[in-house]
Amino acid sequence: MIASIKKTTFHRDVYEPAEDSFALVDALVAHREAWRERPPRLCLEVGCGSGYVICSLALLLRELGIAAQLLATDINPQAAAATRATLAAHEVAQRVDVLLCDLASALLPAVEGQVDLLVFNPPYVPTPDEEVSRGGIAAAWAGGARGRRVTDRLLPLLPRLLSPRGEAFLVAVHENDPPELMRLTEAAGFEARIALQRKADEEVLTILHFWRRPSADGGRAAQQQQEQPEQQQTDQPEQQQADQPERQQREPSHPAAADQSPRPAAGNRR
Repeated sequence: MIASIKKTTFHRDVYEPAEDSFALVDALVAHREAWRERPPRLCLEVGCGSGYVICSLALLLRELGIAAQLLATDINPQAAAATRATLAAHEVAQRVDVLLCDLASALLPAVEGQVDLLVFNPPYVPTPDEEVSRGGIAAAWAGGARGRRVTDRLLPLLPRLLSPRGEAFLVAVHENDPPELMRLTEAAGFEARIALQRKADEEVLTILHFWRRPSADGGRAAQQQQEQPEQQQTDQPEQQQADQPERQQREPSHPAAADQSPRPAAGNRR
């Protein structure tokens, strides 16, 4: 079970769920069986926006019978309010604490080394650097040079935030250089893989999955049998047909949803 678009709160200054949000949630859904063996105890979404992703995660964990503590952060007050409303509409507000802060600044050092699962859909569209701090809806997609300004601020925090069995899921596009992101995290002591790759409009979305490198005594056995990357291309009719019931659930119901384009495609930003 994942969050419903019809119960998701929209605001003109908050990034609404789009193909990148759906891809991130799909990667979490595909990974959920691993949590049966090693249930996450503390989960964190950085940049929660409308609350669609953290709400979907809360619903997934509830369905699995996992009583994890969930945290969500956003620097935008409207986003924090929208997330709380989305959680309340899905009756999981009591499972998630929403904090107003930049990245994870309000959580360190309190949760240092304790986060078992971190998810992040960063602003990834390449833009002039000055747009990153412009505020409003632009802050939800403006990623600065190579679309990496915000992502490159979070990556150094992973070793501090993640627990010994911690893992992270991150959204990236071609312009962000996913192979380089994988090399950077591997150099910091993590394993990395592509959890999902999907074509959406004019960009290719990649969901990267990082986890602590297993120690010499065996470490994280559950990560040794990772599933193969899910290849979902929009030009595959069989996959489109299989996804149709779920996609119908995701059709925007908010009056403004059909008109807004909060995150331009990385390859076609106007």
